[in-house]
Amino acid sequence: YHIVGTYDGTNIKMYVNGVESNTEPFSSFNPISSSSLYIGFDIANGGSYFNGNIDEVRLWNIARTQEEIQADMSHHLDGDEEGLVGYWRMDEGSGQTLVDWSINENHGQLGSNAGVDDSDPAWLGIDWPYGSPELLVSPISIDFGDVVVGEIASEPVMVSNNGTADLTVSSLSFTGYNAENYYVVPVPFTTIPFTLVPGGSQTLMIGFLPDSVGYFEASLELESDDGSAGIALAGNGIAFPVLSVTPHSIDFGAISDGDTATEQVTVTNTGTADLNVSYIAITGVDSSNFAVDTTTFILAPDDSQILDVSFSADGVGSFSAALEIESDSGSVSIALDGISIDPIPLIVSITDVPEDQGGWVYLDWISSDYDSLGNITQYGIWELNPEDEWVSLGNVPAIQEDYYIYLAHTFGDSTDEGIFWSEFMVTAHTTDPELFYTSPVDSGYSVDNLAPAVPTGLLALVTEESTVKLSWDEPLDEDFNYFKIYRSLEPDFDPTGTEPLYMTIDTTVIDNEVEIGETYYYILSAVDFNGNESEYTEAVEATVLSTADELGIPTEFALWQNYPNPFNPVTTLRYDLPEQVFVTLVVYDLLGREVQTLVNRIEEPGYKSVIWNGTNNNGQLVGAGVYLYRIQAGKYAKVSKMVLLK
Repeated sequence: YHIVGTYDGTNIKMYVNGVESNTEPFSSFNPISSSSLYIGFDIANGGSYFNGNIDEVRLWNIARTQEEIQADMSHHLDGDEEGLVGYWRMDEGSGQTLVDWSINENHGQLGSNAGVDDSDPAWLGIDWPYGSPELLVSPISIDFGDVVVGEIASEPVMVSNNGTADLTVSSLSFTGYNAENYYVVPVPFTTIPFTLVPGGSQTLMIGFLPDSVGYFEASLELESDDGSAGIALAGNGIAFPVLSVTPHSIDFGAISDGDTATEQVTVTNTGTADLNVSYIAITGVDSSNFAVDTTTFILAPDDSQILDVSFSADGVGSFSAALEIESDSGSVSIALDGISIDPIPLIVSITDVPEDQGGWVYLDWISSDYDSLGNITQYGIWELNPEDEWVSLGNVPAIQEDYYIYLAHTFGDSTDEGIFWSEFMVTAHTTDPELFYTSPVDSGYSVDNLAPAVPTGLLALVTEESTVKLSWDEPLDEDFNYFKIYRSLEPDFDPTGTEPLYMTIDTTVIDNEVEIGETYYYILSAVDFNGNESEYTEAVEATVLSTADELGIPTEFALWQNYPNPFNPVTTLRYDLPEQVFVTLVVYDLLGREVQTLVNRIEEPGYKSVIWNGTNNNGQLVGAGVYLYRIQAGKYAKVSKMVLLK
């Protein structure tokens, strides 16, 4: 027996083999004591001894529930369970030491006297059973009913342990004349053998597979350490037709308007009885474009019937319908799709080639629908010339693309004076030289939208006649038309939207409309024949001076910007002296190293100038770059920059 007594502060309960057997209310019981604990000895009633076998004693400081008792009664404890105070096992040990297997180590002594003697209780030496397993199966019989031959039916069987000890199911087998028609369906469960704890259960799925028409009986036998159990099995195999159709959809692809395409559908009876196909029809919006050659028939098991399904187009576009088949085994619907195509190519766009000098367009067209079928060999590109004659621009091989792009030359460009329309057409050619398809004519235009290069080498020189001479390099663009020269009194002016001072095809201009003592700034641009203007050059400056007699004596010291600037290879540096003074004017590089001393003497008052030819103190030409020039005239000093070009 497995006997448990609990006290929860209100009731004392007794459990035998895990089942509650008695409950008594009790309110004055105090289980807490500092006295020694005796096992198998009643010290309160004259010192009587227990006469029998004790396998284990477990002492808890909590009132355990029936579920907790049942969960642990059939196996040893770990020793660290919650509430466990002492755990003494009489089946494992020797001598007089009774070991406490709990973590509290409340060890005891076997016998009342020190030292081993004949009066000591004996060690059991065996693991005494606490209870017994009980095999229970449900249901005890299964009727699978009617099952189509070749198909599978399955039902569950619950195997339970209704006892108080672990149950081991050691074997499972099917017996009887039709045992081969039954089996255990693979599901996630422990394979045979398997063990169930008290109250545990395991579900088995039993399958029935009839291989012919008829009634099938068998038995499922389970063996366990609580004996055996049998489950009666029965099922009826029946014949049944099964409708099977392939394919499940048909795409007829692309055909020409007026042509017909045919595909086949196979209807098969994969069942075990005759199949009656009672209805075959085409349904849907475009049902008139499809047809089927058969309406009804009967198929024996494993027989097939071929259906011819056709598609005929009565226009260009996509067509869809459904082939409906009904039988005594159900119905199926087969999707039908087809396309009727147009063999004529279609120009979709004629666009100017961007950022070029004109004369070219991109010609885009949609291919002939025959291209995807491999019936088009090449495309011809044609342009109407000014004499109204169609001129061949070239041919493009057909490579089964949806779109094609061709770089086509035009006979003229559109300008700001008007649009020059170019007309094109595309022809699609087949292997038959006499059979080709011509697109509708379409038109577009090309534009020179690439501005000329920025002019280079712009210089400004003041002449002896007090005019400004502008010069620059020759143009590089083939479609160059003329130059524009802009002038301002502001050094950072933007000529955008203003009228030019001059327009010329030459590379020099004399500006006569200047005033003495004024500084002018000039910018240059180039324009092509299509009106595209280049970006602007950097501004150059020039200051028009007269003689000292005309201007008199300066009233203050000054160092002016050199001109021209930038320059190559000569520039003039001007400075003003209001009094006689010792003057130095020196050119430096950007590292502060002296390049050449231009002035180093006492000079009279007046408007002065000196020329630098781009050499150093040794007469050697210096490299291009930015240079500094510094004047020191008495206490007056100033530094300016200039740029030497090569």
